[in-house]
Amino acid sequence: MFYYFAPVAIIGGFVGLTVLMAGHSLKQQLVHAPAISTRKNRRAAVAEVDDPENCVSSADKFINKSWLRKVGQIQDKSKAILSDPTRPNPYTMPRNAETLNSVGVAPKGI
Repeated sequence: MFYYFAPVAIIGGFVGLTVLMAGHSLKQQLVHAPAISTRKNRRAAVAEVDDPENCVSSADKFINKSWLRKVGQIQDKSKAILSDPTRPNPYTMPRNAETLNSVGVAPKGI
């Protein structure tokens, strides 16, 4: 008797999974995106110039917390025809940025 509802349950499961993935992506984009700032005093400033270390750490969290990006990286590297050095794996290489502090110049106002 319950097997009549199996197609409805399967479709409901797929829709629920889609809604969960969309909700996670929305949260990821609004909470962890480095370009979005909810603080009023930081919205008027260019974060890459004013606070580059915070911007780099925010971008690092944005990439590391996205499980959809991690799933997109799953592939068999042994079947690759040619290695592509222009697109390395973002999870195995460090993300560094050249900032004024890293080159030894103190920014104005500090």
